[in-house]
Amino acid sequence: MDSQTLSFYSANADEINQQYLSCEAGVSDYFAKAFVPGSEVLDIGCGSGRDLQRLHEMDCLVTGLDACPELLELCGKNFPNLKDSLIHDSLPKMSSIEDQSFNGILCSAVLMHLPEEQLFDTAFAIRRVLKLQGSLLISIPAEDDTINPDDKRDDKGRLFNGVTPDKLQLLFERVGFQCIHHWVNEDSLKRDHRQWHTLLFRLESNDGSRGIDKIESVLTRDNKVATYKLALFRSLADLAQMKYNSALWHMNHTVSLPIEMISEKWLEYYWPIFEFELTNPEIKVASAQATSSKLAFGDLLTKLIVHYRQFGGLPAFISVQRNNRLTPEVHKLYRSLISKLNQTIKSGPVRYAGPGQFSIFQYENKRVHIPVDIWRELSIMGSWIQDATILRWAELTSRISKSTVRPSEVIDLLIFNVNPERDVYSSREFYKKLSSKECVWSGKTIKDKFVVDHAIPFALWRNNDLWNLLPADEKVNGKKSDKLPTGELLHQRKPIIIHYWEQLNTEFPERFAYEAKQVSGAEFNNNWQNKLFGFFTESIEVTAIQRRAERWQP
Repeated sequence: MDSQTLSFYSANADEINQQYLSCEAGVSDYFAKAFVPGSEVLDIGCGSGRDLQRLHEMDCLVTGLDACPELLELCGKNFPNLKDSLIHDSLPKMSSIEDQSFNGILCSAVLMHLPEEQLFDTAFAIRRVLKLQGSLLISIPAEDDTINPDDKRDDKGRLFNGVTPDKLQLLFERVGFQCIHHWVNEDSLKRDHRQWHTLLFRLESNDGSRGIDKIESVLTRDNKVATYKLALFRSLADLAQMKYNSALWHMNHTVSLPIEMISEKWLEYYWPIFEFELTNPEIKVASAQATSSKLAFGDLLTKLIVHYRQFGGLPAFISVQRNNRLTPEVHKLYRSLISKLNQTIKSGPVRYAGPGQFSIFQYENKRVHIPVDIWRELSIMGSWIQDATILRWAELTSRISKSTVRPSEVIDLLIFNVNPERDVYSSREFYKKLSSKECVWSGKTIKDKFVVDHAIPFALWRNNDLWNLLPADEKVNGKKSDKLPTGELLHQRKPIIIHYWEQLNTEFPERFAYEAKQVSGAEFNNNWQNKLFGFFTESIEVTAIQRRAERWQP
């Protein structure tokens, strides 16, 4: 603590003691939200002991710490039952407190008295003594005009460093905390010039890293000679954005995905690269993807590509495969390729994505297990992670090829994979055959002239699944463009949306079930329509929030 401020509290301990004991409410209003009865709680800056006693009355196992010996002595007199639980120590070090000693920490009206250069060491020390998943409750004053802007002191000489709640939140989040709540309160001493910010944090990581930091550390620690880890994180980000309902949540703080879903993404990612090399054999793009002369699954993938070159390439293969119409010979080839991809992913990036011999992933029962903090970041930051991995993938490929391939050429191939031709032929032909139809958004009757609209715009999701392809009037669709329908519009048009889904399911049962189940997790029982619609509306709302997409209603 600032020495001049500490001197004030020492000299005025009796007055401060009486003043604080007379307070009601304040930060204690949030104790029940922050601390669990029976948990060990440290009150940093316990002062008169008012809050310490309230925590004790909640059946918390309390320890009080203060830099002012005079206030500690008065605290022991005020609450003799707490006398043996008091420690004379101070921020930023708290050297007398052992590592990971407490489930909760209270730090009320303390941090504003520290010189700003001590705040990081303070945050680091608080993290050190708090257990993982522990709670931290902090209160700091809002800015007021009684503080001298030159020396940042009040008329009593106490330091008020002026740290804002936003800066404090960033400081603690950078060392592994997550902010759970932020409240603003009036002053419990009834001072008109002062308000208080109260922030509740949870310690998510003892090493200070967030999920995004772990992703970055794995990618930067890569051996720089293979694209496998980039492909893995790209596929996980893709699945977290569009097929998050396929993930199973486990009690050990992991989620899991079928490894085959990842393999299917890899097939789509690597296909354009191999196809380009077949067309341009003098440019070795595919062989610039790994340390060996070819990828482990390269031969099988090349055979599949060669077969489908005459039928329309990757989009045609996806359509036939999802409709379960592969010939027995091609189906056997496809299953061999998926098996090889599974093995490559399991024994490669899943096994080695982490420091030393440790991986952040686990593999069990044909599923890849992902830590929840990683999955959370993939779900929130997935679109950015996808873009970053594509760029790194292109740069790495160019570097491995000794610049015989330009990064821009590789980006074009990788973008093709996530941005295939807008192949809506099957759905368009199906809607043409309907004897009567109406615009999905306006209800207007449509006949010969109509468009197949991507309900979630292709620019935002790059998704050609049947459930996302619905008939619309040309003029109405032109006004919708790349906007997202409003929640009100979705619920107004729910009956016709489900009507089209039911007809698509009848016409393309294998493909529709495959695509709908992958994105919504819905089994095709009596209630699949509502489950799929729930996913549909949720996805639109989340996309609107995360991508700041414009909403639309006719």
